Amino acid sequence: MVAISNPFKKLPWNVRKEKERETRRLKQEGSKLYRELGVSEDSSFEEIQEATQKLISRYDGDIKKRVKVEICKDKIMQLRLNQRLGGMISESKDARAQSYLKEDAEEFDNQKQEFKPPSWTRGLIVKPEQQWRDSCVIFFGGSAVLGIFLSTAAGGLKFMAFMLSAGFLAKRGTPPSQPGMSYGERVGSHTALAFGFAFITYVLSAAVATAFTRAIPAIAENKIREGVENIIVSGALGLVTAYLHPYKKK
Repeated sequence: MVAISNPFKKLPWNVRKEKERETRRLKQEGSKLYRELGVSEDSSFEEIQEATQKLISRYDGDIKKRVKVEICKDKIMQLRLNQRLGGMISESKDARAQSYLKEDAEEFDNQKQEFKPPSWTRGLIVKPEQQWRDSCVIFFGGSAVLGIFLSTAAGGLKFMAFMLSAGFLAKRGTPPSQPGMSYGERVGSHTALAFGFAFITYVLSAAVATAFTRAIPAIAENKIREGVENIIVSGALGLVTAYLHPYKKK
């Protein structure tokens, strides 16, 4: 059975939380290793090497302790590499060149720059406030439930959900209309963007819903088929409406 990854993990605020958890974990792990080697967390590569050699010399007759010191030093070097790769710490070019293995430093320096999305996508995905989320649940959830009882009207309910999505997206975050405001100021480019997002979601979700219901004979030959398709389309439109934010403050 193929495992399906959770798409919500890629949302900006979830990615930030995961990075913060990983940073805390590495810091706790590093603190223990630095104490074992007897150096501070901001020690240079040379200081770590010097402390390692001193401990190895002290445990000249104890192979187990010498191996333990070497392992501790190796873990610290690997930990620093992981922190650099994760953007948690930054070091000078010389320090990077001396860290752990030369191959690791070269691999780090030659890494491709992180992909930066186009500027127009910044702020496009915004975590919904409770009131906005509740509104989406009420309207789109209501449309989905209504389609179960009124399967003959499911086609119209799907289109209604599409229009609701376009209207909601065009309205989200916009300032209230004021006297004297021109039509262009009220509408703006975000309205076309909102309609486009809603339309694309409507078309794609409808295609997925149709393929899904036709693939299951028990649903394809049943009058609830339209109702099931309406649930999928309304759910997709509700999710997009809850999280997308086409309007940008000027």
